[in-house]
Amino acid sequence: MAGALSLLVFLAAPVCPVGQAGPPACVDALPVMEGGCAVRWVCPDDVGSEGLTRLDLSDGWTPTLLTEDPSLGEAGAQPYRDIYLKLAAGLVTDDDVEGRARVDEFLEPYGIFPNFSVLRARLTDEERHACRAKIKNKPLLALTRRLSPYEDPKSQKARIKAVDAAEARFTRELMKRNPEGPKPGVAEFEALGEEKKWAAAVARWQKSRARVAAIEAMQAHLRCDRLTQRPDPDGFFGWDTQLALEKYQRKQMLGGRSHLDLETRDYVVMDSRELDFRALLRALRERVGEAGGIIEDGTALGAPRQVLGRDLDSAEYRHPLADVPLKDGVEDFLSPATEAAADALGWTSPEAAAEAMTRLGDLAGLVVAIKLPPPPPWQSPHMELRAEVDRGDVWYDYPVGPSGKRRSQPVSRRPTLTLFTRYQGKELALFHWPTTIGSWKEEREEDGSIVYKYKNSDVGPRVWRSLVATPSWLPPPSTPDDDIVQPDGRGGYRAKTELLGPSYASAYGLVMLIHHKPVTRRDGTVVYFDNGIRSHGSVSYRTIIRGASHGCHRLFNHLAVRLGDYLLKHRTVVREGNLPVRYGRAVYYKGETVSVKIESRGHGFLLEPPVPVEVLEGRIRGRVRQPPKGSRAVP
Repeated sequence: MAGALSLLVFLAAPVCPVGQAGPPACVDALPVMEGGCAVRWVCPDDVGSEGLTRLDLSDGWTPTLLTEDPSLGEAGAQPYRDIYLKLAAGLVTDDDVEGRARVDEFLEPYGIFPNFSVLRARLTDEERHACRAKIKNKPLLALTRRLSPYEDPKSQKARIKAVDAAEARFTRELMKRNPEGPKPGVAEFEALGEEKKWAAAVARWQKSRARVAAIEAMQAHLRCDRLTQRPDPDGFFGWDTQLALEKYQRKQMLGGRSHLDLETRDYVVMDSRELDFRALLRALRERVGEAGGIIEDGTALGAPRQVLGRDLDSAEYRHPLADVPLKDGVEDFLSPATEAAADALGWTSPEAAAEAMTRLGDLAGLVVAIKLPPPPPWQSPHMELRAEVDRGDVWYDYPVGPSGKRRSQPVSRRPTLTLFTRYQGKELALFHWPTTIGSWKEEREEDGSIVYKYKNSDVGPRVWRSLVATPSWLPPPSTPDDDIVQPDGRGGYRAKTELLGPSYASAYGLVMLIHHKPVTRRDGTVVYFDNGIRSHGSVSYRTIIRGASHGCHRLFNHLAVRLGDYLLKHRTVVREGNLPVRYGRAVYYKGETVSVKIESRGHGFLLEPPVPVEVLEGRIRGRVRQPPKGSRAVP
């Protein structure tokens, strides 16, 4: 099938000035793409020797983590693979995908990028583009502060009523002056304000109308993007508008913010084709990184590069950490490789990409070969790697005062995760990403009471030995019942399967690396102690920005997937496959008994030898100098 699709691509590509050879010399030959043209064929076995990279553009692509190994039989299967592919295809309402996907809809911030068929459909959706182009963005561009959906509804409705009443009053006055003239509008109302008698009334109207008109313009964009379900009244920032805006933010990989902040405003007013093109480039970046085994993204220098003159990530994703540039941090290799791939495919602008993708036809099984820039010289099948977690600013002090008000505990140095390799006698920093450390968290006692406990992040030498794809979370007994059950939609309750996993939204996201402590016995054998600390993916976007967790080191899901793929490509790995487990818990909740069962920990890979991980103590702030023990009552 792949060979047939590659032939169709070759025939559909534009006539190129040179190189179009005769029929392929082997089965499953790949078209070599240059400048949007299929210039020749290459046999799969010759891709590497010719300095090319095999790039999978198909709808069946997944990260390396989700590949399967038929030689292991049932243990080598990856049950989440089919769900991942459906979610990447936008099939969020299928019966066998998790319920949360129906609500989230756009999963790019959570590590699942749309496939290229979905992205092509967006890019060529002329009805949506025309709808967006008609909207007048002046009220949005006039915003100087964010708009919140949490303003009192009565105040919002009163403002809308006052604006409508003022405009009706201005209209009556102006029509009285010029009965035969056209119906006055905003410009005429503003001109009326130049008269002393009307100046105060027009000024009040302008102030109120600024917010109402901005919300109206935002709502118009959300309707064009088909994100609203039960539209709120024009100018009213209600529940439906909030949910639609959150979907829009996820679609643009802004994370779920709820508010119309100024960065979101800038994305809302941006040309919709340009937004779709950036999403296309982000998806391409993940596939290029996986194909080329590239993780070096410039974050170790605080200097990620643009792709085709564009920042692909929103401000928070590319916000430099306080301690960059690192000594011997490496430059960005991922962005230039992505740009080279875009050039080869002819995806150099929204218009060029739409045309090139239309020519490609069916993308179901499309695989091509392209020329990428030379890979980092330190790359090899088995690299000497080590990781370092710097806990940054650490506060052990109890965060709540006697009155119940949270105490100020500023953090200027965020927790970070850095991956190093050795090359030519130097230790090079490959990336430098934000992560999380332990903090004060709620926990349930045996008597059912809720208390605060400090969940510490272990300090000292550890190793990554066990890498688990699509992991499950086994809730400890201290986990409150209401954290692991939810309404089932039929008047009862069920286990919160999205949290337990496997799921992009599980407590460990799509990837988990266990922090093991090696202990050497007297007989010389080594055992690995697990204290429950992991580096793992997470959809808890805001907690990663804040740097706080239950002790684990959380990563944005897409970065955790990149890290997992990189380790599989550049370390010696033994695939363990399905990791069976027996976990059962009866939860008694609101008069019902909910059975919670987990039969697999996920799909396991063993890193041999393990990757060393050093967890630094960080900078202890406040009066308490040691991790607190015991619990404190919730005020």
